[in-house]
Amino acid sequence: MSSLVVSEVVGLAGIFDDAINVGVLERSLAPGVARYADILASESGWSFTGILDAGEGAAEGIARALPQGAGREALGQDIAFWMEVIAELTGADRIGVRLARLEKPMCPALHVDKVTVRVVTTYTGAGTEWMEAGALRRCRAGDVVLLKGSRWPGNEGRGAVHRSPPTDAGARPRVLLTLDPLS
Repeated sequence: MSSLVVSEVVGLAGIFDDAINVGVLERSLAPGVARYADILASESGWSFTGILDAGEGAAEGIARALPQGAGREALGQDIAFWMEVIAELTGADRIGVRLARLEKPMCPALHVDKVTVRVVTTYTGAGTEWMEAGALRRCRAGDVVLLKGSRWPGNEGRGAVHRSPPTDAGARPRVLLTLDPLS
């Protein structure tokens, strides 16, 4: 299995290729999103988890659930955009959303998720790592990663092997978003 690295959202449709297990959109964060992610990285004790409908109203709902700060709405819009993308790619109406500040790896061991596909983006800190051809690869903060899981049609036992990156002592906390399409 291999990965696909693209520079435009439309390129992520390559995830439907049976030989592709990881799709990466390389992107830079909008300045407002990056500034607000820095605010979130500096504030402990918050996280957002929910099941939301993709589409109208998602951005506002997410923004209301987050701490105050300039750029909060911009981050809500970014998350809602990716919810719409994954909903369109998979046909899901509802999306499981998790946005959290992490001081240590959430999943430090290499593993495969028991989902169809998971969207992961790191707003601050080190990006997600995945295995390809026996080597670890890492995305950058801001990149959007699609990880095929073991429940992707025809992918049982062949999901994307990945992990949270190791954390050095004193490293900046990660602000991590995961999106899971739900039936």
